[in-house]
Parts: sequence; structure tokens; C-alpha cells
Amino acid sequence: MNKFSDEQLELVKGYAYDLLSWKDIAYLLEIPLPDFRLEFENPRSKLLIAYQSGRIKRKHELRKPILSMAAKGSPQAEILAVKFLEEQLFDESND
Repeated sequence: MNKFSDEQLELVKGYAYDLLSWKDIAYLLEIPLPDFRLEFENPRSKLLIAYQSGRIKRKHELRKPILSMAAKGSPQAEILAVKFLEEQLFDESND
């Protein structure tokens, strides 16, 4: 498959930031799913990096106020903060 242009990678990042699935993004970019998936599954792909960057930026933005509320003593936010920590530890232990 041809490499993606910088413009396409920015679109991928933006779409992932808006929490669209990789399949939705492939359709929006009018790229056949098998071609997109092949590139998407390559851990060194700029496409995958753009997708993960957009997705993780949104994740960070959504979690930041929850962590702030947890630090101020919100019981509900504390529960979520512990869940975030457990997810992080789990993700990092699988590397």
C-alpha cells in the first residue's frame, strides 16, 4: 500500500481524537479495509502512530478533570482514578 500523506495522517489523528474506529476512518478516507488494516497492524506504521496519538490525546483530556477531582477527595473520581492506574499497570505489564 502507498504511504499516507501528511494530510491523511492529520485526518486520521483528528478522527481518532473524535473517537472513531479505524474502520470508520478507513471508510472516510475511502481506503479499502484490507489495505488500511494491513498498514494499521504494523507497529511501526505512521498510520498507527497517528491513530493512537489522536485517541490518547482525547483519553488524556477526558481523564485529567477526573484525576483533579480525585485529588480533591471526590469518592467517585477516586474510584475511577484507581481504575485508570490499574489499567496503566496492566497495559505496561503486557509489554
